[in-house]
Amino acid sequence: MLDSSVKSLTDLCGGKLEAKFKEKLTEALENIYDEKYNPNDVRAISMKVKLHPDPGNREVGITCEVDFQRPKAKPMGAICVLAKHEGKPGIWTSDPQQQTLFNDALGNLRPAEPVEQPKQAQEGE
Repeated sequence: MLDSSVKSLTDLCGGKLEAKFKEKLTEALENIYDEKYNPNDVRAISMKVKLHPDPGNREVGITCEVDFQRPKAKPMGAICVLAKHEGKPGIWTSDPQQQTLFNDALGNLRPAEPVEQPKQAQEGE
């Protein structure tokens, strides 16, 4: 027989259902501020309560599940810089620590200066 002390959702699973729901709600609210996810996407929290009667229908076991469904993450991209540093080729991401290296390299670039071609000696000279 179902325990007579169970009168509401807070009583189910010894109070663990409510605690688990609060945990998942906090997780969902934190997810809204995560830059990897679109803040306008819907977040879903589902609760599932299962009643498991015994073969004689005298006792009922209860299991509770709470699940949080995250929205799909936004596509992310990265920029890589191919360059030589200290004589070795390497790949750098565009993180702020590398920006000075990249900007310094760009600052040293100059347009090519025209080079005069040597005149070829003509026959008879």
